[in-house]
Amino acid sequence: MTYFVYIIGNYKKKKLTTYVGYTNNVKKRLNLHNNGKGAKFTRGRLWKVLYTEKYSTYLNMEGRVLQTTRCYHPLGVSKEEWKIFRALSNNFSQKLKFNNLSELRNEISNLFPVFKEINNLPPSSKLDFGSSTKIEDRVLEYNIKNFYMTDVISRASITMANCTREILNKVA
Repeated sequence: MTYFVYIIGNYKKKKLTTYVGYTNNVKKRLNLHNNGKGAKFTRGRLWKVLYTEKYSTYLNMEGRVLQTTRCYHPLGVSKEEWKIFRALSNNFSQKLKFNNLSELRNEISNLFPVFKEINNLPPSSKLDFGSSTKIEDRVLEYNIKNFYMTDVISRASITMANCTREILNKVA
């Protein structure tokens, strides 16, 4: 069964409240939230969808190839990214060879065979972690200075910026 990650939002007294969830049917779940039958947190408010997943194929950290499917069609006259790149390629000497999402995924799989195995872990014999070496005199530094602001929604929130500033000043 395919599941979708979604973010819904509600404005009340000029304050944005958001809720993140996952479901196999976003429209049905939105109706449940708006009719007081969703999560307790969402009751008593009118919600709108702010974000849903789109079609994608990616390799996660454990080497598993995953595919997501879209929840909604792009709004207005907007197009999916692959359609835009395909149309742009007509203006260049090297035209892209695919005309639909299935052909694109087949081309990716032919170029990178690992993408043929959807939702399967690669055999452990194919994984190479290098040689075993003892690390001496090396200071490891955390490369994310402010992990509270690593996503788009948090960076756009004045409230989150104020909270983060307060938290980081107390910790320091």
